[in-house]
Amino acid sequence: MPRYAAIDIGSNSIRMAAAEVLPGSGMRVLASERVVTRLGESVFRQGILAQEPVDLTCTVLARMAQQYQKLDVVGVRAVATSAVRDARNSAEFVERASNAIGTPVEIVSGREESRLIHLGVEARWPHPDRRLLIVDIGGGSAELIAGEYGKLRDSFSKPLGAVRLREIFLRNDPPNPSELHQMHEYIEEKLAGIGKRFAATVVGDDPVSKGSVHLCKDYVAWAPIDAELLTSLLTSRGRVSNSKTLDDEALKALGFKTHADLAQAIIKGETTDTLSSIGGLKPFFGLSPPRGGFKRSSRRAFSGSIWADLRAGT
Repeated sequence: MPRYAAIDIGSNSIRMAAAEVLPGSGMRVLASERVVTRLGESVFRQGILAQEPVDLTCTVLARMAQQYQKLDVVGVRAVATSAVRDARNSAEFVERASNAIGTPVEIVSGREESRLIHLGVEARWPHPDRRLLIVDIGGGSAELIAGEYGKLRDSFSKPLGAVRLREIFLRNDPPNPSELHQMHEYIEEKLAGIGKRFAATVVGDDPVSKGSVHLCKDYVAWAPIDAELLTSLLTSRGRVSNSKTLDDEALKALGFKTHADLAQAIIKGETTDTLSSIGGLKPFFGLSPPRGGFKRSSRRAFSGSIWADLRAGT
C-alpha cells in the first residue's frame, strides 16, 4: 500500500508523521516525531528567524527525512506556519529547510492552516451531525474555526500564539499585573467581533454556544502560562481566602504537597474550583483556566491532516 510523509514546521515545534494507507479510509503510522525548536521566538521580538533555531530546525528536518526515506514513501508535504509567514528572512529559511529534506517547503496561509486543522480534527473526532467551534493555539497564531455538519464554514487566524504572547508581553517571572492586563487587552482587541461573525454559522441563538465563543479568550489568555510560570506565580503571589500566604500548610489543606503539584493540576484542569479560593491570583488573571485543561488534539492531528490531504491529491 502507498506510504506518505507530512511535516509541520510550527513556531514552537516540528512534527513529522509517516503512514501507510490501509484498505478503506484508515492509515497505519510508521514513524512520528515531535521536537521543540522555538523557531518563532526571535521573529516575535525582532522580525527575523535567528540563526541558532534555524540551524536546529534544519538539523531536525534532515534527521526526520532520513526516517521516512527509509520507508519508501511515495509523497511528502512539508508546511511552515506563523513564524515563517511573518519573518523577513523567510525565503532564506525555506531554501535551507527544503534542501534539508529534499522536498520543497510550503509556507501556508492562515486560511489554509485552518482548513488543515479542521480536516485533522474531523478525521480524529468526527462531528457529522453537529456544529463545532475549534480553537487551535499554536506558538505564533491561534486559529478559530467554525464547523457545521463536518464542513468548514468560517475561520480566523489571529497573531495570538502562546510563544508570541509570552515574548511580547510576559517579560518578568512571575509576570506583573500590568503585563497581564496589557496581554488581555491585546487579546480582546484581536478577537473583537468574533462572536458576531461566528453567530451566523455556528451558534445561531444558542446562548450556550455563544458562551463557547467567549471561552476562546480564556483559552488564548492561558496558553502562554505554562506550569513553570504558574508555579512562580503561586509561590510569590498566591494567597488563600483569609489572605494567608500559600505556604506548605495551606497547600496541604488544598490537597497538594508543592506549588508545582498545584500548578500542574491547574494546567490540566483537574482543580479549577481550587483556583477560585487562591485570592492572590485574581488580579493577575481575572479568569479561571478552562475546565478540562488544555487538550491539544487538533495540533497533534495537524500533521495527520497534511498526510490525508496529500493522499487525497495523489
